[in-house]
Amino acid sequence: MTVKKLFRRSLEKQTEIEAVEYDPKLQNYREMISDMRDNNFKQVIINSELMINIMEDVFLSGGILQKIKLDEGSDEVFHQDIEDLIKKVRNDKKNFVLLKNELSWAEEYDSIDINSMLIFYNGFQSEIKSNGVVIGDNPSDVINEVIAPLLKRYLA
Repeated sequence: MTVKKLFRRSLEKQTEIEAVEYDPKLQNYREMISDMRDNNFKQVIINSELMINIMEDVFLSGGILQKIKLDEGSDEVFHQDIEDLIKKVRNDKKNFVLLKNELSWAEEYDSIDINSMLIFYNGFQSEIKSNGVVIGDNPSDVINEVIAPLLKRYLA
């Protein structure tokens, strides 16, 4: 399993996205972040609006949304409704609009109500977390093909 932490920095008129691989068992998370800050990088925090956009880009690229983990403050009925909609999307892609509409309340710029999502993209499963950590057997594909381009547009 590969773990990567996303960082960003602005260079003239563009945003650079860097995905730093690290081993949580061997490296100190706080020190890694401090080292990146020393190189003028800032952490990427993936708010709910970005999560929904990543979800949509993964979906449009033929990927599969497997699970969404919401903030603990969301009620159990809502969690079940979301799980049911994810299953419906797998059976009929037209249901993605319903899922996106159901999550629209969380699209505020500073909302982090979507903690993580589990996706299947290009043959590999990855978990994308709101703290900017991406975990999977091959997270580079989803980072390079979906997340980084989206972040560059979003942060421009």
